Amino acid sequence: MLAEQAAGEMRKDGAVVPGQHGPKVSPWFTVHRDCVRELRALSQRLQLGPRGRAPKAPKTKAGPVSYYDRMTLEGEYDDAH
Repeated sequence: MLAEQAAGEMRKDGAVVPGQHGPKVSPWFTVHRDCVRELRALSQRLQLGPRGRAPKAPKTKAGPVSYYDRMTLEGEYDDAH
């Protein structure tokens, strides 16, 4: 895996390497950062974390509606006497 290879290279050479104009960040650091960022995004999409393993809330069923409430909702309640 590329992230593991990058981590190994940084372990061997360090995160800061000598450059032409002085010390610079290892190019493997950028590779590792991008790989880890992609893995995190994929794990969120696949819901691999604790939230994805938690049981879903049960679906709730609406309670019964009284005859008078149903008449009001349907507009059939006759107020005229």
